[in-house]
Amino acid sequence: MKRTLILASLMTLSGCGLDAGEAFRQGLPTSSSVAMKVPTDKKALTSDNTRQDGLEGQRAVFFDITRGVAVVVNGGTAAMLDLMARVVRNPPTSVNGNVAVWGPHTEALSANTYKVTVTRVATDNFSWEIAAKGKTEADTAFRVIVSGTHTRTGMDLGNGHFLIDWDQSSQLPDHDANIGQADITYSRVSTTANTTVDAIFTNVKDDNSPTKKANGKYSFTAVPNMGGSLDFTVDKDIVTGAAIESLKIRSRWLETGAGRSDVTLSGGDVTTAATANECWDAAFLSRMLNVSYAPSQNYGSDSVCAFATAEYSRL
Repeated sequence: MKRTLILASLMTLSGCGLDAGEAFRQGLPTSSSVAMKVPTDKKALTSDNTRQDGLEGQRAVFFDITRGVAVVVNGGTAAMLDLMARVVRNPPTSVNGNVAVWGPHTEALSANTYKVTVTRVATDNFSWEIAAKGKTEADTAFRVIVSGTHTRTGMDLGNGHFLIDWDQSSQLPDHDANIGQADITYSRVSTTANTTVDAIFTNVKDDNSPTKKANGKYSFTAVPNMGGSLDFTVDKDIVTGAAIESLKIRSRWLETGAGRSDVTLSGGDVTTAATANECWDAAFLSRMLNVSYAPSQNYGSDSVCAFATAEYSRL
């Protein structure tokens, strides 16, 4: 009887679509596990589809900046991790010992061919890479566009690191406008543990100048049932002049969504370092603004803020 139950269980598992690559799939990060999840509000526009920022009781400027930064970082990582997820959704091409390979795989209407290699280093430790080439190129043309490591601690849980090389992917027939590299370190080892994501963007595209590049650092922490924070610094040409300025923002928020940003702008063509402080309520409406460069715009006080004391980024 026991033997029959075991065989039935194995047949059930087989019917669920499990294959030799399942243990390797579970050793890969997902875009949701590496996401910077900041408070969101679907009412980002007023009824006439115009923005009204920088006024007391209106939409908080730095809340939207913080959310926008998280969207940009999440988008860059999700594109690559979701690509990998689509490739490994298929049965592996080969499984040899501790190494599983998917591909060469070409998506419909794509000019690119991809290959994913996953190596089990230890029981729950994995290394992985995504390689790509033009689908008409020889297999010797495969170039690594993402590589990383992952330690699995549960379903969609773990910690690790990966490097996205957009300079390599920009050589593919099908590619976006991204350039430079993104170095990502992440951790979410249990459902009750803090989530952390640290990212370093190097020589990426400066959307404000087609001839210049930008560098940025980002550090995200989410505490279950408490709130979170996002620190980021961007070195790019922000004000008039050829020099590079440094913009640093530290944003913090409670689980309700109420929060605060503290900002510094210095270096480059900025002769006197500028500061800005803003806090918002649970509806993401601005309740306090204090800007050193335009004091006539200031309103409110620290006493109305979820965080009464300024904290500036140390990145």
